[in-house]
Amino acid sequence: QFADVSGITDKAAHAIFGPRAAKLYYEQESQKSQLQALYRKMMGYNALSTLALGGVIALAAPLVFPFFGEDFADGYTALLILLAGVILSMSAGPVQSLMVTTGHERTAMKITLFAAAGNVVCNIPAIYFFGMEGAAAVTSGFMIARALVSYIAVKRHNII
Repeated sequence: QFADVSGITDKAAHAIFGPRAAKLYYEQESQKSQLQALYRKMMGYNALSTLALGGVIALAAPLVFPFFGEDFADGYTALLILLAGVILSMSAGPVQSLMVTTGHERTAMKITLFAAAGNVVCNIPAIYFFGMEGAAAVTSGFMIARALVSYIAVKRHNII
């Protein structure tokens, strides 16, 4: 739940980015440089805001967790792993939003589906062997992989 908070800025960025990106993409080819500039700006916003929120959560969690019980305090390492995954994946910028708003929603859906399926399948042995830290590491890995593969798809489709 704490790690989800860092996604709030991402959702806000997508709400602003999506319509503007679609407009620039479907206009003349000369607008492509403006779309690239908008994407870089949102990439920086995503990275900095997620890093700032993640830092606050990482620093505040040890103070807050004891109020919820020992099990929450034991989850601090998993929280840090998840926060690292969120921060790194958000640093790729709003790639999924860019894909959806430029007509590549099927590719975005396939990437998300494979990342989700891989996450579920790989979490089974990770939880068995490494507990909640293993689950956090696998989930973070698939968040990062989804962002990277999406970014590669954006470049491959010459969207930006």
